[in-house]
Amino acid sequence: MNNDTWEPTLPSWESLLQRSKAIVRRYGAYIGAYNETRKYIPLMERVVREEREHNQKQRKTLAQMSQVEKIKELVYQLRDQNGAQVMNPGSPNIYGRFFGGYNPDGNTPAHQLRKIGLPALPYLAETIDDDRLSRTLQRGRSWDRIWRVSQVVGDLIEGITGGERFYLDLPKNLAPAEYRRRKQAAISAWLQKVEKTCSVEGLCQRVRDGDSQAAKLLLERSKPQALLEPLKYGILHAKDSSAKEFLLQLCSKLPRAEMVPFLTERAEQEKSLDVRVAAIRTLGEFEKARALKYMLKECRQSRQEANESMVSYLIDSGEAEALKAVERHLSAFNPFSLTSLLSDITSVSCENSERHERSSQKIAYRKVAEEILVKFLNDITRDNSGGSYGDYTFSNARTCDLVAIYLNTLDKKKYPIRYPLPVKELDEQRYRLINIWRKENGQPLLAEGQ
Repeated sequence: MNNDTWEPTLPSWESLLQRSKAIVRRYGAYIGAYNETRKYIPLMERVVREEREHNQKQRKTLAQMSQVEKIKELVYQLRDQNGAQVMNPGSPNIYGRFFGGYNPDGNTPAHQLRKIGLPALPYLAETIDDDRLSRTLQRGRSWDRIWRVSQVVGDLIEGITGGERFYLDLPKNLAPAEYRRRKQAAISAWLQKVEKTCSVEGLCQRVRDGDSQAAKLLLERSKPQALLEPLKYGILHAKDSSAKEFLLQLCSKLPRAEMVPFLTERAEQEKSLDVRVAAIRTLGEFEKARALKYMLKECRQSRQEANESMVSYLIDSGEAEALKAVERHLSAFNPFSLTSLLSDITSVSCENSERHERSSQKIAYRKVAEEILVKFLNDITRDNSGGSYGDYTFSNARTCDLVAIYLNTLDKKKYPIRYPLPVKELDEQRYRLINIWRKENGQPLLAEGQ
């Protein structure tokens, strides 16, 4: 591998091959480990052999290569693409260990091929049936699976084309010459289609049809101004609310002078609450005060079950007025979402304290936060999940017990707790926390069970 491309701290294929052979020798009696490892050995031997041959021939750096040579070299290097998975269950991200998909600042082979774009597609399509191993690992609850180069290529093609994936579905029993002929025909037909749908005009039309992936791709390849007209058209005419929401998020990348009036109009005129909220959130990227005003209006007028995106936006604003407005909506959420939102309230309050922002507004937010949290000390429902918060680990905890942890996070001296405890002691503890707050706020104390 060229040093000017990518230097992952990974064991060599030769090292992996020797380790795999050692596993087969030592643990052959364990059928699972033996079978899983044994099937990879021929594939690794092939990669090791090809790597030796490749390194003997390779003399140029990427900077010295023509574009075609560079593409071929980067496609070859996809066997070392070290994708990562950050959630389980889930799928690996071929571009690395982070949320959000493609990170344009990366320099892996996949990143460089994506930046080259459409010229790389014929060479990637050629490897869509490549069964060589890559460095990308997918994890399940009880299994691990190494991705083949073909799977990495499939994801890369989808990224370059904005969702135009290439599938090669040919019978396995074809003669080599016939397989090759049919494969070339399938690639040619697909490339003709992609040439139309992935040109600038083709992408613009896909955006007009509500395709958010095409909008992201157009933004990567062109100046923001090129996206302006098709994005507006797509938002105005998309029939699917979720498509409108995704397109509205991209408005933050476009010129402020064009977007503020447009987003304000969408916040006022869209029929769907979800779409109005998406418009307001993006408006907040340009004008926070105006967006907060619109979001408060939606929150106060909303009669349907609360919108989590709306509520979380108001919580994150750090404004006491906004936090007070969401209070009546919180009980509408399921236990898992509720405790997540209450955790957000705690985090915002703690952030204010850590920054030593003791303005009247920050103090007011903290006061409302404590009042809301104390009210949910009476909620004994369980969320059937597990996790950790600060110094505490929990499983299938009651909402009230998680709230006790949140209050302790806000002020350990004021709200001292122990966790875990037997339920009877947890109940005694939460009544004690309630009375701490009631005493401070001049309210009569409660007897246990009241």
